[in-house]
Amino acid sequence: MKEKVVELTPSEQHKLQVRFNKLKGQLAAVEGLLVSPMPYAGTLQQLSAVNGALKAMMREILELSVRSEMAGLARQEAAHNADDIILAMRSFLK
Repeated sequence: MKEKVVELTPSEQHKLQVRFNKLKGQLAAVEGLLVSPMPYAGTLQQLSAVNGALKAMMREILELSVRSEMAGLARQEAAHNADDIILAMRSFLK
């Protein structure tokens, strides 16, 4: 089965690139903390930030995917269905 793809608008592409760059920066900060002696509290705090950034990016990509799938439905029905799915998804990915 062929995997479906989502065509991104320039705005969506930019938004995801910004999120990715933030994530890269946070991972680089974790790498910098992995020196002796390692500050446990700071490392855990930074890992928590990475986790939050990764979840935010996952939510963003899932939302784009859902909206893309709903595009084939009647416009009003699709918007309503997409919002319902996205609300459920957001609560799941907290």
